[in-house]
Amino acid sequence: MAIDKDGGLSGGLTRPELLDSALARPKNDYAYSGERDMFNLASAHAEGIARNHAFADANKRTAFLAAALFLFDNGFDLQPAKGSEHADMMVSLTSKDITREDAAKHLRDHSRSMA
Repeated sequence: MAIDKDGGLSGGLTRPELLDSALARPKNDYAYSGERDMFNLASAHAEGIARNHAFADANKRTAFLAAALFLFDNGFDLQPAKGSEHADMMVSLTSKDITREDAAKHLRDHSRSMA
């Protein structure tokens, strides 16, 4: 398992209410703001999970995986990036150096439709 090999999640989910809050963001965007762009919704998942720190460790990795799986479930395949582009984007999103919209553009630029 990748987590066993690379480390992370040593303490698991420590604040389930923060995970619930993070997962509610894209649902609220969809229900109340009319957001239908899958990349904006995926970046809302990533932003919420990464910034809420519901896990003892691996919040950014979990956030990125959640965004990638959300896109996959909605017909898009997130492609590998050159070097550490994906990781750099997640660090920048978490530290508020980029916006959720910037993250959505990154995800869009690195995805292909499976249709």
